[in-house]
Amino acid sequence: MNKIIFLLVLILSFFGCTTDWEPRQPYQGRGLIGSENLVFEPPNVDTAGLPDMRDLPLPTDLTLRLPKKVRSYTGIIKNRTGYDISVPSGNSSATLTIPANGFIEYTAWKRNFDITVYHGGKPFYCLKINAHLNEYPYMCKKYDFVAEIVKAEPVPQKVYKKKRRIKKKAPKDEGVEGLG
Repeated sequence: MNKIIFLLVLILSFFGCTTDWEPRQPYQGRGLIGSENLVFEPPNVDTAGLPDMRDLPLPTDLTLRLPKKVRSYTGIIKNRTGYDISVPSGNSSATLTIPANGFIEYTAWKRNFDITVYHGGKPFYCLKINAHLNEYPYMCKKYDFVAEIVKAEPVPQKVYKKKRRIKKKAPKDEGVEGLG
């Protein structure tokens, strides 16, 4: 029964999808391209009977591998150092430059990610960021993360001068000269 239905659907779909059906001239032996004995004229296909791609079923293993809806996480990266630094962009091959004591808005596509900060072309600082949705207010907006780049710079220590001690000589007894 299933075979009969399959053959009937196959025959109806073949004849129902073409608008013009006429016998074509068969291939007449070998010839050069551009010669008149080569004929390739495919029939016009009525695409109204074909389903859309979104209507077709997906295999289950493919649906398991598809990611869930991708969300962008926008945050602020502050530069608290005294020199310009650069950060590689997360969604392109560009490099973003953060001016000294400035900040930029940074967009990431993962909730947990790492940022390596460069100064003079060499790695300078590493940040591990965990974004939380709209949790950080900054300049009348709510951001998903705020990161600060602060390099611990050595603090000049106070130099203590040692006071020179004045050694007092022990008082000498008048009757005792040296023991030796």
